[in-house]
Amino acid sequence: MKLRVVAVRAIFVGLAVLSAAALASCRGPEPVSVAEISGVDWHLESDRNASFRIDDGQLTGTDSCNRIFGEVAITVGERTTIEFASLGATRMACPDDSGAQENMGRALAGERVIEQPDGGTLVLVDESAGERWRFEK
Repeated sequence: MKLRVVAVRAIFVGLAVLSAAALASCRGPEPVSVAEISGVDWHLESDRNASFRIDDGQLTGTDSCNRIFGEVAITVGERTTIEFASLGATRMACPDDSGAQENMGRALAGERVIEQPDGGTLVLVDESAGERWRFEK
């Protein structure tokens, strides 16, 4: 009888530990700090010629053809978001064989959630459209 009680308790303790671990993994990614993403050239994973950089709330970069520039506001809370505002670009006529110009235009439009799975990767997420763009250092 004692053995059965001990075994049942062990099962309940094991289930409690597994439940706590499962709940902890559901929290989502940790917020990204402004310092972690500022002052870095972030290159679009699919075309390293397309990149952007954030310094003191200002965005500069290229979509692989045109220079892009504007303002950003980064908000750190339970998750980190970035709002791209007042963006401008030069108007060169370049072929977009890799799709980088279109991808940069979509990635840097409006508000995005920022994820950083590791120190060398940045992911911009459009939650409403379910799109994700990966950038690398």
